[in-house]
Amino acid sequence: MPIEDATPNNAKRFQHKIEDGVIVLILVAASVLFYLLFFSTQAYSHEIFPVYLVQIKRDNLEITNGRDFLKETKSGFLTIDGHQSRAVEKTGQAKTTMIQFRYRGPASSARNTSPSGQIGLKLRAKNGCNLLYVMWVVGPEERLKVQMKSNPGDVNHEDCGTCGYTTLVPESNANPFPPISSVTDQKTHRLLAKLEPLDGNDYRLIVYADWKEVWRGIIRDMPPEIEGPAGIRTDGGNFIFRFFTDNI
Repeated sequence: MPIEDATPNNAKRFQHKIEDGVIVLILVAASVLFYLLFFSTQAYSHEIFPVYLVQIKRDNLEITNGRDFLKETKSGFLTIDGHQSRAVEKTGQAKTTMIQFRYRGPASSARNTSPSGQIGLKLRAKNGCNLLYVMWVVGPEERLKVQMKSNPGDVNHEDCGTCGYTTLVPESNANPFPPISSVTDQKTHRLLAKLEPLDGNDYRLIVYADWKEVWRGIIRDMPPEIEGPAGIRTDGGNFIFRFFTDNI
């Protein structure tokens, strides 16, 4: 083969090798990036979600208050505007629950336009008189409220009213609350609660707001009457939300 023909061919082959090498490097870099993002997310998610959470639709809820006002959109979101709502799953007893919501403002019927209302989770709800609450309170002093309501023998609001409430005190608050910004920013927020059984009738409750731990404590000697399904509660305000549990 003449020398003048070989040199251009060698150059082309060398150029192709460089191009192939660049492609390989890009693919390797993309794979490494994907690995880091995927597995770091999985590790972070696993810490919060030890189990799979499923969305609970309106048909799978036993609505005990606000049936005419708790609506469901075609896309599966629940909405409530100003009225109280109380609902629990029809079956099962979830250990991990989450509500993903957006606060759309005060109730449309409210005269006062200041932010108000609350939305949250019901845990181990035997009935309206015996259960745990984890609530995100909207207002001038936005706050997290964790309470136990215990009224042995009582079943509904007519029996117990507002009696039997105990505000639970955390062992630690890992992050300030609200963790990032107020719910009045019109953005989506998440409130998640994990209830872990310990020895005897003791339980550890961990609460996350927008993926950050904001409450951790141990509930000693859980009253036997506080045992039942998970659910949701709203009071005032205009909310759109979805409800999730590990009750598969």
